[in-house]
Amino acid sequence: MERSSWLPPADWGSPLVVTEADEVVGRVNGERVLWSELTPRECRRLVRPDGGSMLLAVQSDGSRFRDWPTVFKRTSERIRDRFDPRFPHRAPHRCRHTFAVRTLEMLIGGYYAQAAKLVKDTDADAALALYLRKNDPVMILRDLLGHTSTLTTEVYLNPRELHQTGEKSQVASSAVAHAQRWAASPITELDEALEWIRLLGLGGLDTALRLRRKGVTPAMEKTRRESEEQARRDARAAEDRVWAEIAARYRPGIAAQLRFNGCTPDMLDHVINGKTADQLLREGRPVQIVINALRDTHG
Repeated sequence: MERSSWLPPADWGSPLVVTEADEVVGRVNGERVLWSELTPRECRRLVRPDGGSMLLAVQSDGSRFRDWPTVFKRTSERIRDRFDPRFPHRAPHRCRHTFAVRTLEMLIGGYYAQAAKLVKDTDADAALALYLRKNDPVMILRDLLGHTSTLTTEVYLNPRELHQTGEKSQVASSAVAHAQRWAASPITELDEALEWIRLLGLGGLDTALRLRRKGVTPAMEKTRRESEEQARRDARAAEDRVWAEIAARYRPGIAAQLRFNGCTPDMLDHVINGKTADQLLREGRPVQIVINALRDTHG
């Protein structure tokens, strides 16, 4: 990803270049400074050595942004208004749960890969057991979240993904089983095995073997998936443009409600009691009555 080269406007003052930064302190133009000592006007001038703001979110005057609950509330309201009337309210803390689940998936992916490598390189049960004890992904996630106990970490995860037994987590025992399956598979090149693991996920061995029998390589499968994803994005963008034009015809929220209930743009031309659905909506007829009539017509 290309980084920003942004620098503060001249009327703000000269850039304050940050190096050796952590969550408490850093060097600003070579001098060690506590972040808590900076004024809002100084904060907004903080940049990386190669340009680009060092801040995640500030208000227009450079003061620290704190009102994330309102941002999430208003964003949820806009989504309900424009796209999905049933979209629930989301709070900022939901991001922490999402981070926990997604990070665990990545940690376990690397965990399996390293376990598989160890089995292939050493075939030593003792070494494998030591690795699994020292690098349990749940323990790493606990530290990333700042928890003192994995019991707290479990709250953030699906119980099916992390179920503690009497001796060790299901995650660890599954890692051994997956590592042994990959090690014993016909995929003898470690680099290829790791590519398949990264591409297909933790339990993707059977799919990898099926694709290999068809002559498909990891690079080919990756390209195919990327092409399909791009095609889906393009189709979605085209559909969004059509619905944006439709939304301009009616009161706010009507287009989103039509779309959510499975209506398509061409259905608006359907005649109901002598008038098209589009005409009825322009006249202010209740949208749910129009949707029900369209459902009756289209089965």
